[in-house]
Amino acid sequence: MSGQSFSGPMHFQEGLILLKRGCFVEAVESLSRAAELLEDRADVWAQLGMGYVGVDQSLKARACVERSLALSPNQPSVWNNFGMLLLHAGEIEEAYSAFQKALALQPDLMPARRNAGLALFSLGREEEAEALLPASSDRCVLRGQALREKGDLEGATEAYREAIRLWEKKDAPDQGALPQHFTQEGGRKALLDAKQRLDDANIPFCLFAGTLLGVVREGDVLAHDKDLDLGVGWDVDREHLVKTLCAGGGFTVPWFWGILPPDRPWYRSFSHVESGCTLDIFFLRKEGDTLLCGFDNRPEPILSRLTAFALRDWSWMGQTWKVPDPPEQYLAQLYGKDWRVPDPHYDTVLSNTARCPESIPTVLCMGYFRLYEALREGRLAKAKALATQIRARHEDPFLSDLQARIEAHVSKTPGGPE
Repeated sequence: MSGQSFSGPMHFQEGLILLKRGCFVEAVESLSRAAELLEDRADVWAQLGMGYVGVDQSLKARACVERSLALSPNQPSVWNNFGMLLLHAGEIEEAYSAFQKALALQPDLMPARRNAGLALFSLGREEEAEALLPASSDRCVLRGQALREKGDLEGATEAYREAIRLWEKKDAPDQGALPQHFTQEGGRKALLDAKQRLDDANIPFCLFAGTLLGVVREGDVLAHDKDLDLGVGWDVDREHLVKTLCAGGGFTVPWFWGILPPDRPWYRSFSHVESGCTLDIFFLRKEGDTLLCGFDNRPEPILSRLTAFALRDWSWMGQTWKVPDPPEQYLAQLYGKDWRVPDPHYDTVLSNTARCPESIPTVLCMGYFRLYEALREGRLAKAKALATQIRARHEDPFLSDLQARIEAHVSKTPGGPE
């Protein structure tokens, strides 16, 4: 008995340390042993649930968080986490109930208030959502996200336009952009780490999208990029892939906010612990002589269709990497015939020339959200370029007026943002 009572807390403390370091694979092992020995400890089950979140096993995470709440229901942050897991699974009513319980216990828990607002918008209870959240551009963004995920693209686009209008009136910064976490040095470190891990696990992959563009065109990752991109085969063991990258705290799986398709078949996103760089891995599905790829979205994924390609070797950073063969054909399909001309503000989600026609309406709607984000972060040149790229697909007087206002703001602010 004394051995059990001693080893359980030891495993728990070890698990907490591993969680803090981002070593989620190992944390789950330690916390699972702790949960076996301390099965009546709500905090153990709650932390084990967060460990499972870190290795992208949401069903196991949910079971652990439910167990924690059954043992101790007065945990506002755990109710919020439970609500997020339900939200990701598309169980909106149940998610809202969980956020309500979190707010009843801690009314000033802002993540729960924001999540509850998103759930209410998703349920069509807009008056309740607006009563819960202060009038702001952020409230409009939440409404836009909920409408987009229900397939109301026109309503979502108008919500994003309103967010931009409110931002201009109340939130616009005078100068200074938010710091960017992506660096070329960090990107190289993250790619080398991912390559070592995937090679050791015999998981084939290739350089993809913007990462391939930088390596082929410039001999390096793009200086202006925001993430890294790799492609893997559709039939890869995805649980094995996540554990391979996350072992030892090399990469972590971000705790996604919002509502996601429960199976998320098209891609996974990881964060490299040392560099902070984001790594997106796309699952490539062969259909005849084409490849489908893209990312998950409600109600439908956003996809591109490329000519199927074989792989060839490419020498870079003293290593041999796999790339589409020929890479020039792939890059022309994704970025257009002018892919060799650098454009730091090209938005692949919005302007990808291989985009499937049925995905373009959703892409356009998302373009307004990305435009809002660029404005909020003070990246005015990026915002202007995004407006131009949206207008290339459909004309909108709102955007032409906005571009004129951006130009006027820049001309009045020497040395201001971008």
